Amino acid sequence: MGERQKGWGKMKVTFDRDILNDAVTHAMSAVSSKNTIAAIEGIQLCASGERCTLNSFDLEKGIRCEIPAQVEEEGSCIINGAKLNQIIRSMPGSITISVGENNVAKIRSGRSEFTIHALDGEEFPTTPMLEGDWGFSIAQCE
Repeated sequence: MGERQKGWGKMKVTFDRDILNDAVTHAMSAVSSKNTIAAIEGIQLCASGERCTLNSFDLEKGIRCEIPAQVEEEGSCIINGAKLNQIIRSMPGSITISVGENNVAKIRSGRSEFTIHALDGEEFPTTPMLEGDWGFSIAQCE
């Protein structure tokens, strides 16, 4: 087995289904569906501490949201947004997403399990951070 790619590693995180579903639904409004760049057809998940940040960016607009999660292994990956959205809608309870070194993401809930290809989180384009009158943040009630 070769050397691990920079920024890539294992990741394992568990979410409350409703919280993850809401975050992915919002992130989908900035996922590109008409581009040849695979990374912007996905949602970047960055798990660390007790939180997971979801990023979507279609090169014109971007959405970033942070949600609580049980992070067993910190990491970052990109999962196709349309597939992720479709999968989590059909799941019954808490959802665990684990990604191995072989770029395979396993999404589990109850007896359901889906396996899909993931990309290295470092392949996601840098979302510009706007300052001044151009950007804004909206806090969500918990």
